[in-house]
Amino acid sequence: MAFEDSHRSAPMQSSRPLALVFVSAIGGCVAPGSEKTPSSDSGFGTSVGGSTGASTTEAQDDGLDTDGDESTGIDTMPRPDVGLGGDLGDGTSTSTTGTSDSGIDADTADTTGSQAREWSLEALEEARIYSESIDTAAFMLVVDGHVLASWGDVSFEYYSHSIRKSLLSALIGMLVAEGKLTLSSTLQQLGIDDSVHPLTAEEKQATVGDLLESKSGVYLPANAETDVQRQLRPDRGSYPPGTYWYYNNWDFNALGTIYQQASGSDIYLDFDEKIAKPLNMLDYSAFDQTYQPGPDSSHPSYPFVISTRDLASFGQLFLQDGMWDGQQMLSPQWVADSTMSYAEAFSFETGLPAGGYGYMWWIAVDGVHFPGVDVPEGTYSARGIQGHFVVVIPSLDAVIVHRVNTTTAFDHVTDDEFGHLLSLVLGAAPA
Repeated sequence: MAFEDSHRSAPMQSSRPLALVFVSAIGGCVAPGSEKTPSSDSGFGTSVGGSTGASTTEAQDDGLDTDGDESTGIDTMPRPDVGLGGDLGDGTSTSTTGTSDSGIDADTADTTGSQAREWSLEALEEARIYSESIDTAAFMLVVDGHVLASWGDVSFEYYSHSIRKSLLSALIGMLVAEGKLTLSSTLQQLGIDDSVHPLTAEEKQATVGDLLESKSGVYLPANAETDVQRQLRPDRGSYPPGTYWYYNNWDFNALGTIYQQASGSDIYLDFDEKIAKPLNMLDYSAFDQTYQPGPDSSHPSYPFVISTRDLASFGQLFLQDGMWDGQQMLSPQWVADSTMSYAEAFSFETGLPAGGYGYMWWIAVDGVHFPGVDVPEGTYSARGIQGHFVVVIPSLDAVIVHRVNTTTAFDHVTDDEFGHLLSLVLGAAPA
């Protein structure tokens, strides 16, 4: 398995569409399983609101494999605030899906956008056929804010594993904009410790920014970490805060604690109110989510189960520099800062360079991002173990979401396999 998790880019001035076209999933979106079963044997956690929910355990969490015109919008949209889905909630169908059970349908693919018209549907069909030879469960390609291709069950809420970190990063950006948190605040100033393994004075000097970049220098056991993380964790005290990148679940989980403390609220409920509802996500429910405490640390993990089409909306929000339906939901500067590289990153599945790492996003550097494919400059991704990816490619105005059934099965798509699939998809892009 591989870690997912520098090089700066300036904020882009966007003329992208401000919301996504509503698109139905193919085949009626029949879920592969009716229950969300735990992905490890570490037990059940505490549900949002105290309800009893299915566990969203992240044993092998953690993706260590380790992320139109502003005045008029999209002229084919039935209304300006829709998200990806099958109907508007009022029974009005707006299906424009570009795939069917037997393949990509050139008559129904939504090529409304100027870039979308230049993509090769024949080459995308080759990508779809290849995906059938690996454990792809769902796939979606959005270009110019329109779904150009999708297959599999895009409505089912799969475990997202380490994609959770990019979701939290967005919420932290909103908290910073509200003036409730600063990246320069230290763990000591915030009163953050670990009751299982109390922090040293030096470790308490790590800042929120250090944790976002996975450079805290706090090398302690963490909940939902993988065996690979445990094996490669540096010795305690070997690097001071802010100086060394190690894909560290302690940092990511402590950020969940910091968020809840600074906001006085709940991660899952805030994601619902601040992101899911404004984006009109169709499948997300805060009450499907379950915190995952454990014996290794006092900071629980915060797994998400979320659908492919809802993740496509999330990726589109970042592609649009935080703008959605005429509202600036995220600061463009936060999007730019989150998606620039602050450290070299590498895959522990392949041992190869994986580009760089931002604020809990993976960043392409000089085309390096996945094995066997050169990606366009400016590409970045959210990643979850065993083949979960949200890839944002600003130069192509594209969002790609790839899912694997790690919820009711133990399927796995390797970095190499996804790299090849991505190369086929990019081969369909305009030259």
